[in-house]
This record gives sequence, structure tokens and C-alpha cells, in this order.
Amino acid sequence: MEQNLNYITMKRILLSLSMGLLCFWGSAQRLLDLQLTITAPQNGDTIEAEVPFNFVVNVKNADSVESLEATDSVYYYFILFGDTTVFAQNNQNHLDYTGNSLIPMQSFDIPRIIGFSDQFVGMTVDVCVYVKPENAQNPIEDPDQSNNMDCITVHVTSNNLSVSTHELSTVKIGPNPANDHFSLIGADENSVVSVMDLQGNRVDFNRDNGEKIDCSNWKNGVYLLNITNDLGTIVRKLIVSH
Repeated sequence: MEQNLNYITMKRILLSLSMGLLCFWGSAQRLLDLQLTITAPQNGDTIEAEVPFNFVVNVKNADSVESLEATDSVYYYFILFGDTTVFAQNNQNHLDYTGNSLIPMQSFDIPRIIGFSDQFVGMTVDVCVYVKPENAQNPIEDPDQSNNMDCITVHVTSNNLSVSTHELSTVKIGPNPANDHFSLIGADENSVVSVMDLQGNRVDFNRDNGEKIDCSNWKNGVYLLNITNDLGTIVRKLIVSH
């Protein structure tokens, strides 16, 4: 009888230890090392106020073992003069990027179209971006924060139009909003036109007769057109609504 009690007691102890180990491993966090680099613009660049530009960061999995899974989030914080920006689209102090699978040493870019208002004219602006991994269901942590943030300094100048740029500024888009096509009114057929969406992705298009552009297969949203000729370059905003 005593042997049976000892056996049962030992079995319970082993079972408790096993359950404890399972709980430990189940709650253990994955450790990942993210590395951030601002790739555009460059440190020391001059930026014109009220002119949209492409702001790009590169996020690298610098870990030698752990992978970033598609279900993991990368939280993106944009910092001006040491203050974290609150984003209008989600009313939070960060953006959430998911769907990026990175094995060790792989990376991906996060492009965003931004611009400085006139209140920044004449100022030297410190811009920083900070990222960190997040996953509430499958916890992940970055214990080394030394490479999670990168900073640059840019100089903001006024957007004064020269005579030639003023002539180029007469170029208009119509109709705007556009449905299946739009025209560049006042642009010569030799003008070079490029289009980006607000995520910084370049958009392919067909241009007929140097003026008319087909946008029938574009998604609804806002697009930025860069129009360049011998007079210079100007940016126009287009809304597509099918």
C-alpha cells in the first residue's frame, strides 16, 4: 500500500513538472533583432516646403536565427524634434505593417509620401523613425534596441517659383477626380510623367497622344503625378474614383 502511495505521489510530481515546463515553453517569447535604416532622403538634404517627397526606410532582420513571420507586426514610429507623430489615419502614435516574412538577413522597404508645410521653412529638421516587432498571439521581442532607430537632418526651404517653374505650374489635370481617364492640360507631348500612389509605389500607365492617360484599372484613391520637361518638375495630385 505504501509503495502504491509513493508511486502515485511521484507520478503527480512528474506530471506537475511536465505541465510547468509546457507552460514555460508556451509563454516564452521569440527573440528577434530588427535593424532600421533611412534610405531616402539622405542626411543633410534640402527639402522644399509644400512639395511631396518619398520617405523610405529599410527594415532588416539582423537576427542570425529567428525569422519575422507574416503574422508578426512591425510597429512604425515617426519622430520629429523628439516628439512622436500621431497618424491621422488611425489616430495612433504608430503604423502597423504586417504580411512581411523575413528570414535572417532579409529586408523590406517601407515607402511613404510626406511633405513639410510652410511653418518649417528655414528650419533644420531632425527626423527619426523607430520600429519594433509585435505579436500578441505569438509573443516576440527585440532585446537589442540599439539599431531599431535611425535619424537624419534635413533643411526645409521655401517653394518659390522661378519664371520657368511658374510657366510649368500652369499644367493642370482634368477631370479630377477621374474615372477611366484624365488629361494633362497644358503639358507638351515631350513631358516625362511618373505616377506614385500614397504608399510610394510606382504606377504603370498608357499615355495616348502625349496628353490623355488611361486610369481605368487603377484602384480608387489619391495619386501623385511628377511632370517634368525642359522647364523643370512639378507635382500634381489626382483623385481616382470609379
